[in-house]
Amino acid sequence: MRQQGVVHVYTRGPSGWSPATTIPAPVSNTATFGLRVALDGDSLAVGALGRIFVYERVSGTWTFRAELVPSDRALLTAHELGQFAFALAVRGNTIVVGASSNGACSPTLTPLCYTDRAYVYERGATGWSQTALLRAGDSTGTGLERFGFSVAVDGTRIVVGAAMTNAAYIYEKSSAEWVQRAKLTPTGVTKRAFGTGVALEDQTLVVADFLDVTGNAGYRGAAHVYAQQPDGQWLLQAMLSPPTPLPDANMYFGTGIALAGDVAFFGAPTLQAGAGRVYGYERTGTTWAPFAQLASPPGRLELGYSLDFDGASLIVGHRTSDVTAPLGTVDLYRIAPPTPPDTDSDGVYDPADNCVLVSNADQSDQDEDEL
Repeated sequence: MRQQGVVHVYTRGPSGWSPATTIPAPVSNTATFGLRVALDGDSLAVGALGRIFVYERVSGTWTFRAELVPSDRALLTAHELGQFAFALAVRGNTIVVGASSNGACSPTLTPLCYTDRAYVYERGATGWSQTALLRAGDSTGTGLERFGFSVAVDGTRIVVGAAMTNAAYIYEKSSAEWVQRAKLTPTGVTKRAFGTGVALEDQTLVVADFLDVTGNAGYRGAAHVYAQQPDGQWLLQAMLSPPTPLPDANMYFGTGIALAGDVAFFGAPTLQAGAGRVYGYERTGTTWAPFAQLASPPGRLELGYSLDFDGASLIVGHRTSDVTAPLGTVDLYRIAPPTPPDTDSDGVYDPADNCVLVSNADQSDQDEDEL
């Protein structure tokens, strides 16, 4: 009997994280159910080869809402359909699905390859439906671009990575259409997989290249940070690489990527037990600097293969085959809040300090002492 995939959901309460529910595949023969997951608020998208299952949380219960398939499904070979859900992102009422080719297109369809695409689904009054099919504006249609290797969505913007052609494409929604606005490519000649990871929030875009070898010996991988300018252009703000040589030559910095506000995390997994790393960077003004490094626990494999971060909590995934541990594990971290200032050095933080005749320049004069 073929094994079915499941998704495990956890919730955080006053005493920490605990299992909330297990979601089984809604249909039979879906052993790949859970291949990709993306969560935003009360919307959960679960990928399986060739389709996406959408759930919504209502009164604490996750309810199946839709099964999403590509609109051109009838044209796809089994291999091409299997690339659907290679990448997955959800934000608000929009789901983006990457279908990245590995170059193996159907001979009967060449030179037109039905992968190297990104599918956009939006939630309307009657539910979820496909509203766009994205391709690179300069696509050759040969299936050698790896367009859709990574995807991200934020509001009315979508970013799609094309790892084989070293590019990231930016789309914006204009009226009811998604229009390509920009194509970003890296500088230098050592870029090898620009677009393997993308993260987008507000006016900040991060594009990872986990095969970049620009750094010194012992480095592999880099992340390019772009900032959107008032005129809409995206300019390179920083290029980040591991602050120290990676402990294993087969580590790939930027495999996992997470961005929230002025903080970004990058995973550097490896199959060497205990050697994986996660690196944290923080932006002050326009300058990014490393501030944290997490090491893999002993015996664990592939720390940082997947990451998620909401500004306070960091989730780090392991893909591991270590016989002493479960097949997969997740580590949870909390970012400690900064210490509030105490400008008058009276031992009381400024936000709570309104003593008469004691000056705190950052406060309103709540005690009416004109200080």
